[in-house]
Amino acid sequence: MPLTRDQRDDFKALFKECRVNCPIKEHGQIGRLVDGKQAIIIKFAKHNYKQLILKNSPRIKGDKIFFAEDLTQERFKLLKAAKKKFDSKNVWTANGIINVRSGTKKFKIKNMLDLQKLDCDAINLMSVNS
Repeated sequence: MPLTRDQRDDFKALFKECRVNCPIKEHGQIGRLVDGKQAIIIKFAKHNYKQLILKNSPRIKGDKIFFAEDLTQERFKLLKAAKKKFDSKNVWTANGIINVRSGTKKFKIKNMLDLQKLDCDAINLMSVNS
């Protein structure tokens, strides 16, 4: 279902708040309305616009809207597992790749085995430093 004119205007205002001028190529509502919330997918005219919005989205005030990458179901489960094992502020995605910061190091998580290995390495580092 296409976005309403009001929704499009809201997004233009949000992009302005992010200090990014990003032309939208395609947009629409996806999924069902849950607790008064609606998921919306946006395709930007250029890939780097998406990256600019994701990078600058913390500037948006309030909790009504958040931006996230459209991940496959498998990657989304992996992201949730990573956020559960590590503090959410240390887990993020970029171009569909899940990243985890552990201490001063950054790791790319491609599958559950990577996450389990990283979890074991972090536990071993903590026990050595104790």
